[in-house]
Amino acid sequence: MTDIERPDLHVVPVAPDGPSTLPVTTAPDDEDTFTPEPMNAREVLLVERIAAGESLADSATAAGISYRTARRWRLKPHVAEAIRNRVSENLAQTRAILSAGSSRAARGLVAMADPSGTTEPNSARVAAARGVLDSALKLAELEDVIERLTKLEERLSANGEKKQWT
Repeated sequence: MTDIERPDLHVVPVAPDGPSTLPVTTAPDDEDTFTPEPMNAREVLLVERIAAGESLADSATAAGISYRTARRWRLKPHVAEAIRNRVSENLAQTRAILSAGSSRAARGLVAMADPSGTTEPNSARVAAARGVLDSALKLAELEDVIERLTKLEERLSANGEKKQWT
């Protein structure tokens, strides 16, 4: 799917790389006038690759920029926020997939525990089912920690305090 086909992208023409932006949710002081900051195609590609887990060097190469430029761009507030947004999207998709698979995995484990079942070895299926369940539980714990941290950050910003850990 191209950037133009994605409904979640705010497309703004930029020269010469062509149209492309990612949604950026950081708002300035006046939230009523917030508009996402446009990103060029190379910034979008850098964000996508970093969020997919590639190294900064590999992401820079894929985006057609130098490593130093990638380091500089990664520190831009709108790029950093776009990376966080994309990673959050990826985690949400992963959670949905693992949630769907965890019920199947649990049913599979219960079925394998039934002594009236077949006598063939199920060790690979048991290991896979446990892996799915473990991953789903760890991801749920991670999302809980992220939610709690976000609430703490919101409280700090409401009190006018700066984040000391960023």
